[in-house]
Amino acid sequence: MLPNFLGIGAHRCGTSSLHNYLGQHPDIFLARKEPRYFAFKDVFADSVTESTLLPPEGCTTANSLPFEPRRFSSLAPRSVTTMDAYQQLFKYVANEKAIGEISPIYLYHPYAHWHIRKTLPDARLIVSLRNPVDRAYSHAVRTAVTSGRWHHLPVPAGAMTPTTMAQEWSDDYFVFRGLYHDQLKPYYDVFPHENIKVYLFESFRSNPIGVMQDLYRFLGVNDTFVPEVSQILNRSGVPRNQRWFTVLNTTHRWLRRHQKILPKSVLAALRSRLHELLLKNLKPSPPLPAELRCLLTPVFRDDILKLQDLVQLDLSCWLQY
Repeated sequence: MLPNFLGIGAHRCGTSSLHNYLGQHPDIFLARKEPRYFAFKDVFADSVTESTLLPPEGCTTANSLPFEPRRFSSLAPRSVTTMDAYQQLFKYVANEKAIGEISPIYLYHPYAHWHIRKTLPDARLIVSLRNPVDRAYSHAVRTAVTSGRWHHLPVPAGAMTPTTMAQEWSDDYFVFRGLYHDQLKPYYDVFPHENIKVYLFESFRSNPIGVMQDLYRFLGVNDTFVPEVSQILNRSGVPRNQRWFTVLNTTHRWLRRHQKILPKSVLAALRSRLHELLLKNLKPSPPLPAELRCLLTPVFRDDILKLQDLVQLDLSCWLQY
């Protein structure tokens, strides 16, 4: 058994909540989040090198953005790398019509689109996109928090000024991962356009039920189903207590590594309680400085203009600063 739809990104664009809301639908079977098979197929933990990123045979299209193995080698041990293991993710499919998984790395990976097309030529693809400046900042906040360096975020009282941060990001993957046109174009080159559904994170946040029912229609399931959308997963924020955050984050990683040995009811209860504690320990992130938005928006301008022609959506609001 293999999926007939995939969520391919983008990172920090609400894909955790998307996974939750899709998984509530009785006609949808959703595998665990982020198996990453089409990014790491036949790749093992000690072999994520430049050579593993050579174009697959026959591949004639790819994005030109840097994909540095050193940034992603830690993901390989937590990813599904064989077809047998990938198929096992879907062994409990019963009568569900839509069968899928969500791995945001697929959008950024240079050849995931080719692997997907070769294996799932009729797949439907869901893409969530967010103002790239906001996405970059959210990504930076998340990275700083998980590494314990959130005190150095680019805020007026921080250690770096918006100008120096913008210069540092100019060749950094915080920016690269927001160049959506370059990442999406290979998918539009190899998949029918009607098989690709792009929606905006901003719409998802303001009208989650409306967006979800539109996605249900796209997947061919009952679009009158109303998901419970009160819980927002993987919410941005900074810790009130860094040590407590580290304990909770370490526990979360342990649960993810050992989820197969725990009864489902126990795992669900532990995850729910852990999520509750994590949220209680978060406070709102410092606001993105206006100066930083002014400096970064022009970096994305050309890509945004090409993107709106590709996906046929009005993205002029992303150009305002």
